[in-house]
Amino acid sequence: TLYCELDLVEGETEKAEILGRDLKTIRRKEIPALRKELGIIFQDFQLLHDRTVRKNFEFVLKATG
Repeated sequence: TLYCELDLVEGETEKAEILGRDLKTIRRKEIPALRKELGIIFQDFQLLHDRTVRKNFEFVLKATG
């Protein structure tokens, strides 16, 4: 996850950027917006079982604007 990536950055990494954002200085409250831009898919999909994959995506896209 992005949180894991941030933990890695605190070590020896000199510079780490995603979409122009410096991961060494990014605030935790900014991470959800960055995740939306990245389109992260988690290992545990938590799909709604009564819907198709397409309908699940449509649901998320509608809910997140």
